[in-house]
This record gives sequence, structure tokens and C-alpha cells, in this order.
Amino acid sequence: MKENKNIRLQPMLLAMVVLAIVLAGVLIYAGLETRASYNQMQEAVDTYVTCEASAQKLMAGSDELTKQVQLYAVNGKAYNMDQYFKEAKVTRSRDKALEEIGEYFDGTQAYAALEEALARSNELMEIEYYSMRLMAEYRGISPSILPEEVRAVELTPEDQALSPDGKKELARELVFGSAYEGKKTSITNSAEQCMNELRSMTRAGEQKNARQLIRYLNLSYALVAALMLLVFLTFLMTTLLALNPLRRAIGSIRDKELIPERGSYEVQYLARTYNTMFEKNQVHQDKLSYEATHDALTRLYNRGVFEEVLPTCEAQHNALILVDLDYFKQMNDNHGHQVGDQVLQKLAKALQASFRGEDYVCRIGGDEFAVLMVNVGPDMKGLVSAKVDQIRKKTREDDGLPPFTLSVGIAFSEIGQPGETVFAHADAALYKVKEQGRNNYAFYEEGQSLSDLNDKN
Repeated sequence: MKENKNIRLQPMLLAMVVLAIVLAGVLIYAGLETRASYNQMQEAVDTYVTCEASAQKLMAGSDELTKQVQLYAVNGKAYNMDQYFKEAKVTRSRDKALEEIGEYFDGTQAYAALEEALARSNELMEIEYYSMRLMAEYRGISPSILPEEVRAVELTPEDQALSPDGKKELARELVFGSAYEGKKTSITNSAEQCMNELRSMTRAGEQKNARQLIRYLNLSYALVAALMLLVFLTFLMTTLLALNPLRRAIGSIRDKELIPERGSYEVQYLARTYNTMFEKNQVHQDKLSYEATHDALTRLYNRGVFEEVLPTCEAQHNALILVDLDYFKQMNDNHGHQVGDQVLQKLAKALQASFRGEDYVCRIGGDEFAVLMVNVGPDMKGLVSAKVDQIRKKTREDDGLPPFTLSVGIAFSEIGQPGETVFAHADAALYKVKEQGRNNYAFYEEGQSLSDLNDKN
């Protein structure tokens, strides 16, 4: 294609951009309205779920009262009476359930039905108080230590005249008899009526919001279609001037070749700029890249690479392994720095041979190494342990160098956890190993004590 510097993309695309902005603005408006309609539907569903849970909470509270009073009627334990009044006066599940529904449906038939359920439950409590008073009389409990509600109950002369066993039987009959169960059924029926009313009101609201949602969705579809047509026309206008030259340029970049200077003025300018930079940097690129990322002695990644990849812990599950060569300064003092360098190289080879190509094996200090195993989570703890054992085995091979041991700290990253935190966790595990005498490895665990460390040697 012959160069033509007079053909520019910007003037041709300006009109398209303006039109796209207008369409996008309308689409955003339709989207906001769609979202509002959806939110209304979601709020209606959430309100129904909340209120249905409240109705069930009232039933659960009533059932808890029944359970405790029946247990008290059977065994007469003060604990059951205490649990009864804890629910009635402290937990107050029934009252709270009515309050919760009242926030949304006060004045409705649903609220009235649940209010009726609570009223009947309160009526039932009078019978339960009477039963507990009879049971207290049977057990000879002083009224002074009874709850106020039970203490205030006055037995009828006939019931007061009953024998202790008679009082016990009457107490049980009151909370186990058919009359009591009938009242419980009426409470259940009122609660079910409340839930039926809630379903009916929620369904009506959903239908109204659904119609509005469909209208705005149809508008959004039409706007999206218009934008797609605009994009297609823009693509059609720029294919010969930009897309094809850029496609060829991408191929040249992949092949590390100069980019042909073809296409629109903008593409040609980009090609000329790239070619200039390419020619200047090609000679030094490989050398500079390697020196900038690798440690000269061990040929491992250096600390700069480690600091660049450490933040990836925040986006995925990784395992960070910190390795320290024990008493390395003494080795240098006793055998010389040349031997110390050979020991570092031996450890580096063991590390390099023990991990995958996608893992990052780095030297981050004089005798400090770090390995970032990518996409490795706590469920692969056994694999990490095997890797560490393999490294320790390789470094113990007799090759004429002084023997040495390693201290290793390991931590797993969680999604969203900063790399600095993962490093701190691994460093804490390493510190604990050193506290116990080195020549060991440990995984970081929240709240772990020294006695929990791995004791493999």
C-alpha cells in the first residue's frame, strides 16, 4: 500500500464518536432505569424473605415456650423455667418478629394475621403460667423464688385442694391436652395466613416491576443494536487504513522484525517510532534484560523480580517459601568466600531443579532465597512439604563442599491478601524455626505455637 500521509483516522472517527456518546448516554439512562426496576423487584423479594423469616421466628418463639413449659411439666427442673422466661422476656422472638414485619407491612392483612398469632400466643402463656404454678406447688417450691408471672398466679380452690400428684397431673394436662394443642394450631393458622398474604402482595409487586423492567430492557436492546451498527461501520471504514496494517505490525513485533510503514498517518508514525526504538535497543536488550532480572552468582531471579511478582499473591493462591542457609557467616569465616559461593550455587541448583518452570525461584539476599509457587493453595500442603524435603535431600549430597542445613518458612496466600502480608507470614514461620534451633521447616498458621512446628529433620 502506497504511503499517504493525508489520510488520518481522527477526522473520520470524530463524528462516529459523537454519535456513540449520544447513544451511550441514552443507553446509560435505560440501564439505570432497568437497574432501578430490578432493584425494586429484588427489594420486594428481600422484604418477603425477611418477613417470612419473621413469621417463622414467631412460630419458633412460640414453639420454644411450649417446649420449655412441657419439659418443666415433665421434670420440674428450674432450668426449663429459666429458659422459658429467657425466651419470653429477653430473646423476645415473637415480639421482635411482629416489629420486623411492622416496618414493611403495618396496617396490612399480613400484619394483622401475625398480630393475631401473637395475641393468641400471649393468651396461651396464661395457661402455661398456671401449669408452672401447679408444678411448683407439686415440688414444694417457695413462691418467693418463682418468676413474678408465675408467683402472681392464684390457683382455684379446687386446684389448690388437689393432692401433690393431682397437681402434677393437672399441670401436664394443661400443656399436653387437646385444648392446648388446639390453641397452638390456631397460632399456626394465623402465621400461615400471614405468609400467604405476604406471598400475594409480593407477587403483585413483582408483576408490576417486571413489566417496567421489560420496557427498559427492550429500549436497551435497541440502543445496543444501534451501537453495534455504529461499531461495524467504524470498523468497516478503518479496516484498510488501520486494522490490516496493525495486524501486519503485530506479526512483525512477534517475529521481532521491523514494522512495515503502511496504512494511515497514525499507523505509519507508530511504525517509524517503533522501528527507531527497535534498532537502538535490539543489540543490548537480551543482555540488559538478563542482568536486570537475575542474580550474577546463582543465575536465579533477583530481589527485584521477587518484589515485582510478590503482589500477584493478592490475585491468586500461591505458596511462598523462604529459605535461609544456617550459619552461613561462620561458613565464610571458616572456609572462605569462594567455598561460600559454591555452597550458594549448590543450594540454587537444588532449588531450581525442585520447582516448575512457572514458579519463581529467587535469591533475595546474601544467604536468603525465596520461592513463589504459583496457583498452589493450602490443599497442596503435602506437595510443598515434599518439595522442601527434596531440596534438603539434594543439599545433603556429598560433593566435597562443607555440609550445611536450611531453615525454611512457608505461607499460603489468600485472594485479596497483600503480598507483604504473605511475606510477613512466611518470615514469621521462618523465625520460629530459627528459635527452635534451625535445620527445620514450618508452615505459618494463625495462632500457632512453637510446639506445633514440623519436627522433621
